[in-house]
Amino acid sequence: MLGNWDYLVIGLYLLFTMSIGMVCRKVAKNSSDFFRGGGNMMWWMTGMSGLASGLSAWTFTAAATRVYDMGFFMIYLYWLWVPAYLIIFFYLAQRYRQMRIITVADGIKRRYGRFTEQFWIWVQIPANMMIGAMWLMTVSIFMSAAVGVPLNWCILILGIVVTCVSLGAGAWSVIASDFVQMTIIIVGATTVLIRAVTLPAVGGVDGFMEQIPEGFTNFSVVESPSIWIAFLLLSMIMRIMQASDLSQEGAKFLSVKDGREAKKSAAMLTLGYLLVPIIAFVPVMICSFIYPDLSEIFPNMENPTEGAYMAIAAHVLPTGMVGLIVCAMFAASISSMDTALNRNAGFCVKNFYKEFIRPEADEKEQLLMGRVFTVILAVALITLATTLANNRTIGLFEFSNLVFSLVIPPMVVPAVFGFVYKKTPVWTGWSTVIVGFSAAFFTKTFISTDAAGKYIFGFGDQPMNSLESGDVTFMVITAVTLVCSISWFFFTSLFYKRVTPEHKESIDALFKDMRTPIDHVAEHSENNDATQYHIVGMLNLILGCLLMVGCLIPNSFSERMVFIYCGGVVTSIGGILLSIYRKKSKADSLVHGTYSRS
Repeated sequence: MLGNWDYLVIGLYLLFTMSIGMVCRKVAKNSSDFFRGGGNMMWWMTGMSGLASGLSAWTFTAAATRVYDMGFFMIYLYWLWVPAYLIIFFYLAQRYRQMRIITVADGIKRRYGRFTEQFWIWVQIPANMMIGAMWLMTVSIFMSAAVGVPLNWCILILGIVVTCVSLGAGAWSVIASDFVQMTIIIVGATTVLIRAVTLPAVGGVDGFMEQIPEGFTNFSVVESPSIWIAFLLLSMIMRIMQASDLSQEGAKFLSVKDGREAKKSAAMLTLGYLLVPIIAFVPVMICSFIYPDLSEIFPNMENPTEGAYMAIAAHVLPTGMVGLIVCAMFAASISSMDTALNRNAGFCVKNFYKEFIRPEADEKEQLLMGRVFTVILAVALITLATTLANNRTIGLFEFSNLVFSLVIPPMVVPAVFGFVYKKTPVWTGWSTVIVGFSAAFFTKTFISTDAAGKYIFGFGDQPMNSLESGDVTFMVITAVTLVCSISWFFFTSLFYKRVTPEHKESIDALFKDMRTPIDHVAEHSENNDATQYHIVGMLNLILGCLLMVGCLIPNSFSERMVFIYCGGVVTSIGGILLSIYRKKSKADSLVHGTYSRS
Protein backbone atom coordinates (compact mmCIF):
# COMPACT_ATOMS: atom_id res chain seq x y z
CA MET A 1 0.00 0.00 0.00
CA LEU A 2 2.90 2.37 0.74
CA GLY A 3 5.94 2.85 -1.46
CA ASN A 4 9.50 3.89 -0.69
CA TRP A 5 8.62 7.55 -1.22
CA ASP A 6 5.88 7.27 1.39
CA TYR A 7 8.31 5.82 3.91
CA LEU A 8 10.74 8.67 3.19
CA VAL A 9 7.97 11.22 3.73
CA ILE A 10 6.95 9.53 6.99
CA GLY A 11 10.51 9.59 8.30
CA LEU A 12 11.03 13.26 7.40
CA TYR A 13 7.67 14.27 8.81
CA LEU A 14 8.29 12.57 12.14
CA LEU A 15 11.61 14.41 12.39
CA PHE A 16 9.85 17.68 11.56
CA THR A 17 7.25 17.04 14.27
CA MET A 18 9.92 16.22 16.85
CA SER A 19 11.73 19.46 15.97
CA ILE A 20 8.68 21.56 16.92
CA GLY A 21 9.47 20.98 20.58
CA MET A 22 13.00 22.31 20.11
CA VAL A 23 11.83 25.30 18.05
CA CYS A 24 9.42 26.34 20.82
CA ARG A 25 11.75 25.48 23.70
CA LYS A 26 12.87 29.03 24.47
CA VAL A 27 9.28 30.25 24.70
CA ALA A 28 8.73 28.28 27.93
CA LYS A 29 10.34 30.57 30.50
CA ASN A 30 8.38 29.38 33.54
CA SER A 31 5.89 26.78 34.76
CA SER A 32 2.87 28.74 33.53
CA ASP A 33 4.28 28.70 29.99
CA PHE A 34 5.02 24.98 30.22
CA PHE A 35 1.72 23.81 31.71
CA ARG A 36 -0.83 26.17 30.12
CA GLY A 37 0.96 28.13 27.41
CA GLY A 38 1.35 31.07 29.79
CA GLY A 39 -2.38 31.77 29.65
CA ASN A 40 -1.62 33.93 26.60
CA MET A 41 -2.51 31.73 23.62
CA MET A 42 -4.64 33.25 20.88
CA TRP A 43 -8.05 31.89 19.91
CA TRP A 44 -7.00 30.47 16.55
CA MET A 45 -4.25 28.44 18.24
CA THR A 46 -6.42 26.91 20.96
CA GLY A 47 -9.35 26.52 18.56
CA MET A 48 -7.31 24.40 16.17
CA SER A 49 -5.88 22.46 19.11
CA GLY A 50 -9.43 21.73 20.28
CA LEU A 51 -10.39 20.52 16.82
CA ALA A 52 -7.42 18.15 16.90
CA SER A 53 -9.28 16.04 19.46
CA GLY A 54 -12.21 15.73 17.03
CA LEU A 55 -10.18 15.02 13.91
CA SER A 56 -7.47 12.75 15.27
CA ALA A 57 -6.48 9.15 14.60
CA TRP A 58 -9.55 7.96 16.55
CA THR A 59 -11.76 9.63 13.97
CA PHE A 60 -10.05 7.84 11.10
CA THR A 61 -9.88 4.42 12.77
CA ALA A 62 -12.37 3.70 15.57
CA ALA A 63 -15.09 6.05 14.30
CA ALA A 64 -14.45 4.94 10.72
CA THR A 65 -15.56 1.41 11.60
CA ARG A 66 -19.02 2.74 12.50
CA VAL A 67 -19.11 4.89 9.34
CA TYR A 68 -18.21 1.86 7.22
CA ASP A 69 -21.21 0.00 8.66
CA MET A 70 -23.75 2.78 9.28
CA GLY A 71 -22.75 5.69 7.04
CA PHE A 72 -24.31 8.97 8.14
CA PHE A 73 -24.74 7.80 11.73
CA MET A 74 -21.38 9.22 12.82
CA ILE A 75 -21.99 12.48 10.97
CA TYR A 76 -25.21 12.95 12.93
CA LEU A 77 -23.39 12.05 16.13
CA TYR A 78 -20.73 14.72 15.52
CA TRP A 79 -23.42 17.29 14.70
CA LEU A 80 -25.06 16.48 18.02
CA TRP A 81 -21.83 17.66 19.65
CA VAL A 82 -22.52 21.23 18.49
CA PRO A 83 -24.88 22.08 21.41
CA ALA A 84 -21.99 21.35 23.78
CA TYR A 85 -19.83 24.02 22.20
CA LEU A 86 -22.71 26.49 22.06
CA ILE A 87 -23.07 26.12 25.83
CA ILE A 88 -19.34 26.69 26.21
CA PHE A 89 -19.48 29.71 23.88
CA PHE A 90 -22.33 31.43 25.68
CA TYR A 91 -21.46 30.55 29.27
CA LEU A 92 -18.35 28.57 30.22
CA ALA A 93 -15.43 29.56 27.98
CA GLN A 94 -14.72 32.99 29.43
CA ARG A 95 -15.51 31.85 32.98
CA TYR A 96 -12.94 29.05 32.84
CA ARG A 97 -10.21 31.41 31.63
CA GLN A 98 -11.12 33.99 34.25
CA MET A 99 -10.51 31.50 37.06
CA ARG A 100 -6.84 32.58 36.76
CA ILE A 101 -5.32 29.17 37.49
CA ILE A 102 -2.38 27.26 35.99
CA THR A 103 -3.53 23.65 36.44
CA VAL A 104 -7.00 22.15 36.66
CA ALA A 105 -6.19 20.96 40.17
CA ASP A 106 -5.73 24.61 41.20
CA GLY A 107 -9.38 25.14 40.31
CA ILE A 108 -10.42 22.02 42.20
CA LYS A 109 -8.55 23.32 45.25
CA ARG A 110 -10.27 26.71 45.11
CA ARG A 111 -13.68 25.04 44.78
CA TYR A 112 -13.41 22.02 47.07
CA GLY A 113 -10.35 22.56 49.27
CA ARG A 114 -6.89 21.06 49.64
CA PHE A 115 -7.90 17.51 50.55
CA THR A 116 -10.08 17.18 47.45
CA GLU A 117 -7.26 18.67 45.36
CA GLN A 118 -4.87 15.92 46.46
CA PHE A 119 -7.52 13.22 46.16
CA TRP A 120 -8.34 14.55 42.71
CA ILE A 121 -4.84 14.53 41.25
CA TRP A 122 -4.10 10.98 42.41
CA VAL A 123 -7.32 9.76 40.81
CA GLN A 124 -6.99 12.00 37.75
CA ILE A 125 -3.42 10.99 36.93
CA PRO A 126 -4.15 7.26 36.37
CA ALA A 127 -7.41 8.16 34.60
CA ASN A 128 -5.52 10.48 32.25
CA MET A 129 -2.90 7.79 31.73
CA MET A 130 -5.58 5.31 30.70
CA ILE A 131 -7.09 7.77 28.22
CA GLY A 132 -3.67 8.77 26.87
CA ALA A 133 -2.65 5.13 26.47
CA MET A 134 -5.86 4.44 24.59
CA TRP A 135 -5.09 7.29 22.18
CA LEU A 136 -1.50 6.09 21.70
CA MET A 137 -2.72 2.55 21.10
CA THR A 138 -5.33 3.78 18.61
CA VAL A 139 -2.92 5.84 16.53
CA SER A 140 -0.31 3.07 16.68
CA ILE A 141 -2.80 0.53 15.31
CA PHE A 142 -3.47 2.93 12.45
CA MET A 143 0.23 3.53 11.79
CA SER A 144 1.05 -0.16 12.09
CA ALA A 145 -1.56 -1.03 9.46
CA ALA A 146 -0.41 1.77 7.18
CA VAL A 147 3.35 1.36 7.48
CA GLY A 148 3.63 -2.36 8.12
CA VAL A 149 5.71 -1.96 11.29
CA PRO A 150 4.90 -4.25 14.26
CA LEU A 151 2.41 -2.65 16.64
CA ASN A 152 4.70 -2.63 19.69
CA TRP A 153 7.43 -0.84 17.75
CA CYS A 154 4.90 1.72 16.54
CA ILE A 155 3.83 2.42 20.12
CA LEU A 156 7.45 2.91 21.18
CA ILE A 157 8.41 5.18 18.25
CA LEU A 158 5.28 7.31 18.42
CA GLY A 159 5.52 7.55 22.19
CA ILE A 160 9.04 8.95 21.82
CA VAL A 161 7.84 11.52 19.26
CA VAL A 162 5.03 12.66 21.58
CA THR A 163 7.51 12.98 24.43
CA CYS A 164 9.90 15.11 22.34
CA VAL A 165 7.12 17.55 21.43
CA SER A 166 5.93 17.81 25.04
CA LEU A 167 9.46 18.19 26.41
CA GLY A 168 10.20 21.26 24.31
CA ALA A 169 7.81 23.89 25.63
CA GLY A 170 5.08 21.75 27.15
CA ALA A 171 1.58 22.99 26.39
CA TRP A 172 2.97 25.78 24.20
CA SER A 173 4.72 23.41 21.77
CA VAL A 174 1.78 20.98 21.78
CA ILE A 175 -0.69 23.72 20.83
CA ALA A 176 1.68 25.03 18.13
CA SER A 177 2.09 21.48 16.80
CA ASP A 178 -1.68 20.99 16.78
CA PHE A 179 -2.17 24.04 14.56
CA VAL A 180 0.41 22.88 12.03
CA GLN A 181 -0.89 19.30 11.97
CA MET A 182 -4.52 20.37 11.69
CA THR A 183 -3.62 22.57 8.72
CA ILE A 184 -2.16 19.52 6.97
CA ILE A 185 -5.06 17.25 7.93
CA ILE A 186 -7.77 19.66 6.80
CA VAL A 187 -6.03 20.33 3.48
CA GLY A 188 -5.16 16.65 2.99
CA ALA A 189 -8.56 15.30 4.08
CA THR A 190 -10.32 17.79 1.81
CA THR A 191 -8.15 16.55 -1.05
CA VAL A 192 -9.09 12.94 -0.26
CA LEU A 193 -12.77 13.93 -0.17
CA ILE A 194 -12.68 15.71 -3.54
CA ARG A 195 -10.67 13.02 -5.31
CA ALA A 196 -12.82 10.23 -3.83
CA VAL A 197 -16.12 11.85 -4.84
CA THR A 198 -14.86 12.48 -8.38
CA LEU A 199 -13.75 8.87 -8.94
CA PRO A 200 -15.39 7.35 -12.05
CA ALA A 201 -16.71 4.52 -9.88
CA VAL A 202 -18.48 7.08 -7.69
CA GLY A 203 -19.69 9.56 -10.28
CA GLY A 204 -19.71 12.78 -8.29
CA VAL A 205 -22.18 13.83 -5.61
CA ASP A 206 -25.19 12.49 -7.54
CA GLY A 207 -23.52 9.14 -8.09
CA PHE A 208 -22.51 8.99 -4.43
CA MET A 209 -26.09 9.58 -3.28
CA GLU A 210 -27.40 6.91 -5.66
CA GLN A 211 -24.98 4.26 -4.36
CA ILE A 212 -25.63 4.81 -0.65
CA PRO A 213 -26.82 1.53 0.93
CA GLU A 214 -30.06 1.58 2.87
CA GLY A 215 -28.23 1.04 6.16
CA PHE A 216 -26.33 4.33 5.72
CA THR A 217 -29.51 6.37 6.23
CA ASN A 218 -31.94 3.87 7.76
CA PHE A 219 -29.86 2.83 10.75
CA SER A 220 -32.53 0.40 11.93
CA VAL A 221 -31.35 -1.99 9.20
CA VAL A 222 -28.05 -2.38 11.07
CA GLU A 223 -29.05 -1.76 14.68
CA SER A 224 -32.24 -1.77 16.72
CA PRO A 225 -33.83 1.73 16.76
CA SER A 226 -34.22 1.62 20.53
CA ILE A 227 -30.44 1.31 20.78
CA TRP A 228 -29.14 3.71 18.12
CA ILE A 229 -31.52 6.50 19.12
CA ALA A 230 -30.61 6.12 22.79
CA PHE A 231 -26.92 5.96 21.84
CA LEU A 232 -27.11 9.27 19.94
CA LEU A 233 -28.94 11.03 22.76
CA LEU A 234 -26.63 9.74 25.48
CA SER A 235 -23.57 10.59 23.37
CA MET A 236 -24.83 14.17 23.06
CA ILE A 237 -25.28 14.41 26.83
CA MET A 238 -21.82 12.96 27.42
CA ARG A 239 -20.25 15.35 24.92
CA ILE A 240 -21.88 18.30 26.72
CA MET A 241 -20.46 17.00 30.00
CA GLN A 242 -17.01 16.17 28.61
CA ALA A 243 -16.62 19.41 26.64
CA SER A 244 -17.68 21.38 29.73
CA ASP A 245 -15.41 19.38 32.04
CA LEU A 246 -12.61 21.60 33.33
CA SER A 247 -10.37 18.53 33.70
CA GLN A 248 -10.89 17.45 30.08
CA GLU A 249 -11.66 19.71 27.11
CA GLY A 250 -12.45 22.67 29.34
CA ALA A 251 -8.75 22.80 30.26
CA LYS A 252 -8.01 24.22 26.79
CA PHE A 253 -9.58 27.50 27.87
CA LEU A 254 -7.01 27.96 30.64
CA SER A 255 -4.46 28.63 27.90
CA VAL A 256 -6.19 31.48 26.03
CA LYS A 257 -5.26 35.07 26.84
CA ASP A 258 -8.67 36.28 28.03
CA GLY A 259 -12.42 35.58 28.05
CA ARG A 260 -12.98 37.24 24.67
CA GLU A 261 -10.40 34.99 23.01
CA ALA A 262 -11.91 31.99 24.80
CA LYS A 263 -15.31 32.69 23.24
CA LYS A 264 -13.73 32.98 19.78
CA SER A 265 -12.03 29.63 20.34
CA ALA A 266 -15.37 28.06 21.30
CA ALA A 267 -17.00 29.56 18.19
CA MET A 268 -14.27 28.00 16.05
CA LEU A 269 -14.96 24.62 17.63
CA THR A 270 -18.69 24.98 16.96
CA LEU A 271 -18.11 25.67 13.27
CA GLY A 272 -15.44 22.99 13.04
CA TYR A 273 -17.69 20.22 14.29
CA LEU A 274 -20.24 21.06 11.61
CA LEU A 275 -17.64 20.58 8.86
CA VAL A 276 -15.26 17.96 10.30
CA PRO A 277 -17.56 14.91 9.96
CA ILE A 278 -18.31 15.60 6.29
CA ILE A 279 -14.63 15.93 5.42
CA ALA A 280 -13.61 12.86 7.41
CA PHE A 281 -16.46 10.40 6.92
CA VAL A 282 -17.73 10.72 3.35
CA PRO A 283 -14.51 9.12 1.98
CA VAL A 284 -15.02 6.17 4.36
CA MET A 285 -18.53 5.65 2.96
CA ILE A 286 -17.07 5.70 -0.54
CA CYS A 287 -14.51 3.12 0.61
CA SER A 288 -17.39 0.76 1.41
CA PHE A 289 -18.47 0.99 -2.26
CA ILE A 290 -15.00 0.34 -3.66
CA TYR A 291 -13.74 -2.15 -1.07
CA PRO A 292 -16.73 -4.15 0.24
CA ASP A 293 -14.31 -6.62 1.86
CA LEU A 294 -11.42 -4.85 3.55
CA SER A 295 -9.97 -8.12 4.85
CA GLU A 296 -8.46 -8.52 1.39
CA ILE A 297 -6.64 -5.19 1.81
CA PHE A 298 -5.66 -5.67 5.47
CA PRO A 299 -5.39 -9.45 5.98
CA ASN A 300 -3.35 -9.05 9.17
CA MET A 301 -5.70 -6.61 10.92
CA GLU A 302 -8.01 -8.05 13.56
CA ASN A 303 -10.71 -5.55 12.55
CA PRO A 304 -10.01 -4.55 8.90
CA THR A 305 -12.66 -1.79 8.85
CA GLU A 306 -10.38 0.21 11.16
CA GLY A 307 -8.22 0.75 8.08
CA ALA A 308 -11.07 2.01 5.86
CA TYR A 309 -9.83 5.59 5.64
CA MET A 310 -6.31 4.40 4.97
CA ALA A 311 -7.58 2.25 2.10
CA ILE A 312 -9.47 5.06 0.35
CA ALA A 313 -6.63 7.55 0.93
CA ALA A 314 -4.15 5.16 -0.68
CA HIS A 315 -6.58 4.66 -3.56
CA VAL A 316 -6.92 8.36 -4.46
CA LEU A 317 -3.71 10.06 -3.31
CA PRO A 318 -0.41 10.12 -5.20
CA THR A 319 2.73 8.35 -4.03
CA GLY A 320 4.22 10.24 -1.10
CA MET A 321 1.02 12.02 -0.07
CA VAL A 322 -0.38 8.95 1.71
CA GLY A 323 2.58 8.88 4.07
CA LEU A 324 2.04 12.55 4.82
CA ILE A 325 -1.62 12.06 5.74
CA VAL A 326 -0.74 9.09 7.95
CA CYS A 327 1.80 11.15 9.88
CA ALA A 328 -0.41 14.21 10.21
CA MET A 329 -3.19 12.09 11.72
CA PHE A 330 -0.75 10.81 14.30
CA ALA A 331 0.66 14.24 15.04
CA ALA A 332 -2.80 15.76 15.53
CA SER A 333 -3.44 13.10 18.17
CA ILE A 334 -0.56 14.49 20.24
CA SER A 335 -2.97 16.89 21.93
CA SER A 336 -5.09 13.98 23.20
CA MET A 337 -2.09 11.97 24.36
CA ASP A 338 -0.58 15.06 25.99
CA THR A 339 -3.30 14.78 28.66
CA ALA A 340 -1.26 11.93 30.11
CA LEU A 341 2.01 13.86 29.93
CA ASN A 342 1.94 17.65 30.21
CA ARG A 343 -1.27 17.93 32.23
CA ASN A 344 -0.26 15.14 34.60
CA ALA A 345 3.23 16.64 34.91
CA GLY A 346 1.55 19.89 35.92
CA PHE A 347 -0.29 18.10 38.71
CA CYS A 348 2.92 16.46 39.90
CA VAL A 349 4.92 19.69 39.92
CA LYS A 350 2.46 22.45 40.86
CA ASN A 351 0.10 20.49 43.10
CA PHE A 352 2.45 17.98 44.75
CA TYR A 353 6.16 18.75 44.36
CA LYS A 354 5.74 22.49 44.97
CA GLU A 355 3.24 22.03 47.80
CA PHE A 356 4.87 19.18 49.74
CA ILE A 357 8.41 18.40 48.55
CA ARG A 358 9.99 21.75 47.66
CA PRO A 359 7.74 24.71 48.58
CA GLU A 360 10.71 27.02 47.94
CA ALA A 361 11.24 25.72 44.37
CA ASP A 362 11.69 28.63 41.95
CA GLU A 363 10.37 28.78 38.38
CA LYS A 364 13.57 27.35 36.89
CA GLU A 365 13.40 24.31 39.16
CA GLN A 366 9.69 23.80 38.45
CA LEU A 367 10.37 23.94 34.72
CA LEU A 368 13.11 21.32 35.08
CA MET A 369 10.90 19.06 37.20
CA GLY A 370 8.12 19.46 34.65
CA ARG A 371 10.39 17.91 32.02
CA VAL A 372 11.56 15.18 34.43
CA PHE A 373 8.00 14.15 35.25
CA THR A 374 7.12 14.28 31.54
CA VAL A 375 9.78 11.63 30.81
CA ILE A 376 8.68 9.44 33.74
CA LEU A 377 5.04 9.63 32.66
CA ALA A 378 6.02 8.92 29.04
CA VAL A 379 7.66 5.64 30.03
CA ALA A 380 4.53 4.66 31.95
CA LEU A 381 2.32 5.71 29.02
CA ILE A 382 4.22 3.60 26.49
CA THR A 383 4.16 0.60 28.84
CA LEU A 384 0.42 0.92 29.47
CA ALA A 385 -0.40 1.40 25.77
CA THR A 386 1.61 -1.72 24.88
CA THR A 387 -0.22 -3.73 27.55
CA LEU A 388 -3.64 -2.56 26.32
CA ALA A 389 -2.80 -3.24 22.68
CA ASN A 390 -1.65 -6.78 23.38
CA ASN A 391 -4.70 -7.66 25.48
CA ARG A 392 -7.52 -5.98 23.53
CA THR A 393 -10.31 -8.37 22.56
CA ILE A 394 -12.87 -5.93 21.07
CA GLY A 395 -12.90 -3.33 18.30
CA LEU A 396 -11.42 0.13 18.81
CA PHE A 397 -14.81 1.87 18.79
CA GLU A 398 -16.24 -0.45 21.45
CA PHE A 399 -12.98 -0.38 23.45
CA SER A 400 -12.78 3.43 23.49
CA ASN A 401 -16.44 3.67 24.51
CA LEU A 402 -15.82 1.19 27.34
CA VAL A 403 -12.82 3.18 28.62
CA PHE A 404 -14.71 6.47 28.45
CA SER A 405 -17.80 5.05 30.18
CA LEU A 406 -15.69 3.75 33.08
CA VAL A 407 -13.27 6.69 33.46
CA ILE A 408 -15.00 9.91 32.38
CA PRO A 409 -18.46 10.03 34.08
CA PRO A 410 -17.25 9.69 37.70
CA MET A 411 -14.76 12.56 37.24
CA VAL A 412 -16.85 14.83 35.05
CA VAL A 413 -19.76 15.60 37.38
CA PRO A 414 -17.91 17.52 40.14
CA ALA A 415 -15.66 19.17 37.53
CA VAL A 416 -18.68 20.57 35.66
CA PHE A 417 -21.45 21.20 38.18
CA GLY A 418 -19.03 22.40 40.84
CA PHE A 419 -18.23 25.48 38.75
CA VAL A 420 -21.82 26.39 37.91
CA TYR A 421 -23.48 25.55 41.25
CA LYS A 422 -21.75 26.54 44.46
CA LYS A 423 -24.08 25.50 47.28
CA THR A 424 -22.40 22.18 48.14
CA PRO A 425 -20.00 21.34 51.00
CA VAL A 426 -16.25 20.88 50.72
CA TRP A 427 -16.48 17.08 50.62
CA THR A 428 -18.83 16.99 47.62
CA GLY A 429 -15.98 16.69 45.11
CA TRP A 430 -14.19 13.60 46.39
CA SER A 431 -17.35 11.84 47.57
CA THR A 432 -19.02 12.26 44.16
CA VAL A 433 -16.00 10.69 42.47
CA ILE A 434 -16.15 7.70 44.83
CA VAL A 435 -19.89 7.26 44.26
CA GLY A 436 -19.36 7.48 40.50
CA PHE A 437 -16.57 4.91 40.35
CA SER A 438 -18.53 2.61 42.66
CA ALA A 439 -21.55 2.85 40.36
CA ALA A 440 -19.40 2.18 37.29
CA PHE A 441 -17.75 -0.83 38.93
CA PHE A 442 -21.06 -2.25 40.15
CA THR A 443 -22.70 -1.80 36.74
CA LYS A 444 -19.81 -3.34 34.80
CA THR A 445 -19.55 -6.27 37.24
CA PHE A 446 -23.13 -7.14 38.09
CA ILE A 447 -25.41 -5.86 35.33
CA SER A 448 -25.49 -8.20 32.35
CA THR A 449 -25.46 -6.67 28.88
CA ASP A 450 -27.87 -9.37 27.70
CA ALA A 451 -30.23 -8.61 30.58
CA ALA A 452 -30.12 -4.89 29.77
CA GLY A 453 -30.90 -5.63 26.14
CA LYS A 454 -33.74 -7.93 27.11
CA TYR A 455 -35.49 -5.79 29.74
CA ILE A 456 -34.48 -2.20 28.90
CA PHE A 457 -34.27 -2.24 25.11
CA GLY A 458 -36.98 -4.83 24.48
CA PHE A 459 -34.98 -7.59 22.82
CA GLY A 460 -36.67 -10.37 24.75
CA ASP A 461 -35.06 -13.69 23.86
CA GLN A 462 -33.66 -12.31 20.59
CA PRO A 463 -29.84 -12.11 20.69
CA MET A 464 -28.07 -8.80 20.05
CA ASN A 465 -25.38 -8.45 17.39
CA SER A 466 -21.87 -7.32 18.36
CA LEU A 467 -22.62 -3.70 17.47
CA GLU A 468 -25.71 -3.59 19.66
CA SER A 469 -23.97 -5.37 22.53
CA GLY A 470 -21.11 -2.86 22.57
CA ASP A 471 -23.47 0.12 22.50
CA VAL A 472 -25.66 -1.29 25.28
CA THR A 473 -22.60 -1.85 27.48
CA PHE A 474 -21.50 1.76 26.95
CA MET A 475 -24.96 3.20 27.57
CA VAL A 476 -25.79 1.21 30.69
CA ILE A 477 -22.48 1.98 32.43
CA THR A 478 -22.56 5.64 31.41
CA ALA A 479 -26.21 6.24 32.29
CA VAL A 480 -26.09 4.53 35.69
CA THR A 481 -22.84 6.30 36.62
CA LEU A 482 -24.12 9.72 35.54
CA VAL A 483 -27.44 9.35 37.36
CA CYS A 484 -25.77 8.19 40.58
CA SER A 485 -23.05 10.86 40.43
CA ILE A 486 -25.39 13.76 39.64
CA SER A 487 -27.92 12.64 42.24
CA TRP A 488 -25.25 12.41 44.91
CA PHE A 489 -23.74 15.79 43.96
CA PHE A 490 -27.01 17.64 44.46
CA PHE A 491 -27.93 15.54 47.51
CA THR A 492 -24.87 16.93 49.28
CA SER A 493 -26.28 20.46 48.90
CA LEU A 494 -28.54 19.59 51.86
CA PHE A 495 -25.41 19.96 54.02
CA TYR A 496 -24.37 23.35 52.63
CA LYS A 497 -25.53 25.11 55.81
CA ARG A 498 -22.71 23.37 57.68
CA VAL A 499 -20.01 24.81 55.41
CA THR A 500 -17.50 26.98 57.29
CA PRO A 501 -17.43 30.73 56.61
CA GLU A 502 -13.86 30.40 55.30
CA HIS A 503 -14.92 27.89 52.65
CA LYS A 504 -17.92 30.00 51.63
CA GLU A 505 -15.61 32.99 51.19
CA SER A 506 -13.24 30.90 49.06
CA ILE A 507 -16.07 29.73 46.80
CA ASP A 508 -17.50 33.25 46.53
CA ALA A 509 -14.06 34.59 45.58
CA LEU A 510 -13.72 31.91 42.88
CA PHE A 511 -17.11 32.68 41.36
CA LYS A 512 -16.36 36.41 41.50
CA ASP A 513 -13.11 35.83 39.58
CA MET A 514 -15.00 33.76 37.01
CA ARG A 515 -17.26 36.76 36.34
CA THR A 516 -14.42 39.31 36.26
CA PRO A 517 -12.78 39.94 32.84
CA ILE A 518 -8.99 39.70 32.53
CA ASP A 519 -7.27 43.09 32.76
CA HIS A 520 -3.91 42.58 31.05
CA VAL A 521 -2.39 45.83 32.33
CA ALA A 522 -3.54 45.49 35.94
CA GLU A 523 -2.66 41.78 36.06
CA HIS A 524 0.73 42.28 34.36
CA SER A 525 0.18 39.79 31.55
CA GLU A 526 2.77 39.33 28.82
CA ASN A 527 1.83 40.20 25.26
CA ASN A 528 3.35 37.48 23.05
CA ASP A 529 0.87 37.59 20.16
CA ALA A 530 3.67 38.36 17.71
CA THR A 531 5.67 35.33 18.89
CA GLN A 532 2.75 33.02 18.14
CA TYR A 533 2.26 34.44 14.65
CA HIS A 534 6.01 34.21 14.02
CA ILE A 535 6.67 30.64 15.18
CA VAL A 536 3.53 29.05 13.75
CA GLY A 537 3.84 31.08 10.54
CA MET A 538 7.43 29.90 10.02
CA LEU A 539 6.51 26.28 10.74
CA ASN A 540 3.68 26.43 8.18
CA LEU A 541 5.88 28.18 5.63
CA ILE A 542 8.64 25.58 5.94
CA LEU A 543 6.23 22.65 5.85
CA GLY A 544 4.36 24.12 2.88
CA CYS A 545 7.58 24.53 0.90
CA LEU A 546 8.61 20.96 1.71
CA LEU A 547 5.20 19.80 0.51
CA MET A 548 5.62 21.54 -2.82
CA VAL A 549 9.00 19.84 -3.24
CA GLY A 550 6.96 16.62 -3.23
CA CYS A 551 5.98 17.44 -6.82
CA LEU A 552 9.40 16.03 -7.77
CA ILE A 553 8.29 12.54 -6.68
CA PRO A 554 7.60 10.39 -9.77
CA ASN A 555 3.84 10.76 -10.35
CA SER A 556 1.53 11.83 -13.14
CA PHE A 557 1.15 15.55 -13.83
CA SER A 558 -2.22 15.76 -12.07
CA GLU A 559 -0.82 13.92 -9.05
CA ARG A 560 2.18 16.27 -8.90
CA MET A 561 -0.27 19.17 -8.85
CA VAL A 562 -1.81 17.73 -5.68
CA PHE A 563 1.48 18.47 -3.90
CA ILE A 564 1.56 21.97 -5.39
CA TYR A 565 -2.01 22.62 -4.26
CA CYS A 566 -1.59 21.28 -0.71
CA GLY A 567 1.82 22.89 -0.26
CA GLY A 568 0.55 26.16 -1.71
CA VAL A 569 -2.36 26.34 0.74
CA VAL A 570 -0.12 25.59 3.74
CA THR A 571 2.51 28.08 2.53
CA SER A 572 -0.15 30.75 2.04
CA ILE A 573 -1.38 30.28 5.61
CA GLY A 574 2.20 30.60 6.83
CA GLY A 575 2.67 33.73 4.74
CA ILE A 576 -0.49 35.33 6.13
CA LEU A 577 0.60 34.60 9.71
CA LEU A 578 4.07 36.05 9.07
CA SER A 579 2.55 39.15 7.51
CA ILE A 580 0.48 39.70 10.65
CA TYR A 581 3.61 39.07 12.73
CA ARG A 582 5.50 41.84 10.94
CA LYS A 583 2.66 44.30 11.50
CA LYS A 584 2.39 43.41 15.18
CA SER A 585 6.17 43.61 15.65
CA LYS A 586 6.18 47.10 14.16
CA ALA A 587 3.28 48.15 16.39
CA ASP A 588 4.93 46.66 19.48
CA SER A 589 8.22 48.43 18.74
CA LEU A 590 6.36 51.75 18.53
CA VAL A 591 4.39 51.26 21.72
CA HIS A 592 7.01 49.23 23.61
CA GLY A 593 4.00 47.33 24.96
CA THR A 594 5.21 44.41 26.91
CA TYR A 595 3.64 43.43 30.18
CA SER A 596 5.43 41.60 32.93
CA ARG A 597 4.31 38.03 33.61
CA SER A 598 1.80 37.16 36.27
